[in-house]
Amino acid sequence: MRIRLPDFDSQRVAVISRALVESSLRMRSMAFLSQVKMSLLVDTIHENDEPLDYMRQIRNSVVVESDDWMDLPVKISEEARELQQMTLTMERRRDELRVFLADQMRNLRRSETRFHQLFELIPDAVGIHQNGLWLFVNPAMVSIFSAESQEYMVGTPILDRVHPEDREKARWRVHRVMTEGKAAPLIVERLLRFDGSEFYGEVQGIPFSQVGKEAVVMTVMRDVTERMQVEAKSRQLTAAVEHTAEVIMISDAHACIEYVNPAFEMMTGYSSLEVVGEFASILRCDCHDSAFFRKIDAVVKSGNIWTGEVIIKDRHGNLITTDRSVSPVISSDGTVLNYITVMRDVTKEKNMQAKMEHTQRLESLGVLAGGIAHDFNNILTVIMGNAALGRCELEDTAPALMHLARIEESSKRAAELCKQMLAYSGKGKFLVKAVSLSLMVEGIVKLLEVSVSKNVVLKLHLAEALPAVDADVAQLQQIIMNLVINASDAINKKSGVVSLSTGMMHADAKYLEGAFVADDISPGEFVFLEVADTGCGMDEATQKRVFDPFFTTKFTGRGLGMSAVLGIARGHHGAIKMYSEVGQGTTFKLLLPVSEAQVSDVEESESLGDWCGAGTILIVDDEESIREMAGMMLRRMGFDTLTAENGEHGLEVYRQHQSEIIAVLLDMTMPKLDGKGCFRELRRINKDVRVILSSGYNEEDATSRFAGQGLSGFIQKPYSPKDLREKIQAIFHT
Repeated sequence: MRIRLPDFDSQRVAVISRALVESSLRMRSMAFLSQVKMSLLVDTIHENDEPLDYMRQIRNSVVVESDDWMDLPVKISEEARELQQMTLTMERRRDELRVFLADQMRNLRRSETRFHQLFELIPDAVGIHQNGLWLFVNPAMVSIFSAESQEYMVGTPILDRVHPEDREKARWRVHRVMTEGKAAPLIVERLLRFDGSEFYGEVQGIPFSQVGKEAVVMTVMRDVTERMQVEAKSRQLTAAVEHTAEVIMISDAHACIEYVNPAFEMMTGYSSLEVVGEFASILRCDCHDSAFFRKIDAVVKSGNIWTGEVIIKDRHGNLITTDRSVSPVISSDGTVLNYITVMRDVTKEKNMQAKMEHTQRLESLGVLAGGIAHDFNNILTVIMGNAALGRCELEDTAPALMHLARIEESSKRAAELCKQMLAYSGKGKFLVKAVSLSLMVEGIVKLLEVSVSKNVVLKLHLAEALPAVDADVAQLQQIIMNLVINASDAINKKSGVVSLSTGMMHADAKYLEGAFVADDISPGEFVFLEVADTGCGMDEATQKRVFDPFFTTKFTGRGLGMSAVLGIARGHHGAIKMYSEVGQGTTFKLLLPVSEAQVSDVEESESLGDWCGAGTILIVDDEESIREMAGMMLRRMGFDTLTAENGEHGLEVYRQHQSEIIAVLLDMTMPKLDGKGCFRELRRINKDVRVILSSGYNEEDATSRFAGQGLSGFIQKPYSPKDLREKIQAIFHT
């Protein structure tokens, strides 16, 4: 029999025990009397009666030996004592049970109190819901949803607090918790406060209990909007650090590397696995001493940011110039915890800056050289013209003829020097045509063999069927001669080889980066001339100045040869690459754009025979000596002359004598109104006017401003009477 312990009563057990003893005694007395009665009855029945056996059996079933009856009181007393002992034991157990139950009830009440306090005070929002409605919510739940009170929120639909776009997913999650009885995974979803504002909540549903057929679910949530914003910013910062082109390196207070971004690997060639845990000195080179880095360390440890240029060494030993900033991460007690280093590769920028400065310096000198050459040509024009006219006035036996011839010869040499200066300034092209570089080299080598030292061997490696280049033959010849003679001089008295090679190549932007005057040309196909020698080579300082005008390593040199080479290359829209090493020799490589035209043959000048002019020619020039000299030359040819000192004066004279003027010799550079403006106004007066332009600059540079405007001819200063006669003859012959 199952007994509920709280209903146990020891007194009731004692009463039941006494009743059992009394019942037992009564039953035994009744059994004894029955036995006596049965014995008397059996004795009255005859042996042959049928009920005899049956009655005997009944009697035997209730027979009690006389000894049992004697011991019965003793047994009853013993059983009563045992029962009493059991009663005492049960009473003691009852008391213990009461104490235990009292303790349990006190613990339960304390546990309930603690649970209630925990439920009320826990910062996480906790709510219990059933059938899609809130049954109970703690104060944190009221606060997180900005509800008026717990009572205000209880009974409202739980899905109303979920963003409309996330409600279907939330409904499915609640259904899964209710049907499967398992806690839902922790997720972050968008929630709505009672005022309609949104926030991000971290939510988890947990099965709470089963009431009827519908499960009760407990939902725990936390407002993680701020955390999500921080994580979003952290992701943005991480993405910025990971994808920035600048190198970011974080090291500890002992300069041990803790982090590098992907740009570090691209710059240095080291992976993060290779450098994390290593000291930052792994990037150091011999360009900076220890004192340099101690200064950086002192600035950063003082709490300041150090900025400057540092040269580092990459994994392959290449030197990289970096623009670097080093910032400290300082703790609250002023201790430097980390160094944050940001680096940017400025090697190309530094090279480009140096190259630009060099180019600007050369361009400035080129402008100066061009201006000097222009003015000098004006002076030479007067000297050469007057010397030529003087020879014409003297007899063949006159002693002064020799002196005039020397004046003319010296003037021609000075004119050649002016041509070199103009070539350096990039204004030295005169007659451009499509030519074959290989054929030109092959033709000029025969002349160069007598100019180079006898201990120098010239070797040719000329490509056949090269595409043509647009160039001035005379100036390309000057490049070849200058490069070969310089190569021969570099070998000096030792035996050596000068190799001349031609060919075709594709030059990309990277290849052209290290070239001189390659800024204004585009990558593409180029014909090249390479002149290499086995001479002494050049150190870095010499290489930096090799194209500077008036810089020379020769005792008798003028320093215009290589500057002229550079100017000619610039004028031909080409580039020059240079390779040199002390003791190993030097190589110059000239690159010229491929021409679309075919190779041209040299045209011979047409002979016009003897010719005598007639009519009036107007001379417009701001140099009086040139006006006088040109007038004498023209008058000897049979012309009459008129002169004007500038463009405005020239227009005035032309308007007055238009009917008699057959041509105008016009200077390019003049005050008040230059040659271009004067020519434009002359064409307005008479569209058929014949104008010969005169300038100290080259023909292409001077006449490019008159393209398609009907210019009759061009003559470059200085010019001789023969040169002027040929130009005048040419325009009237045409």
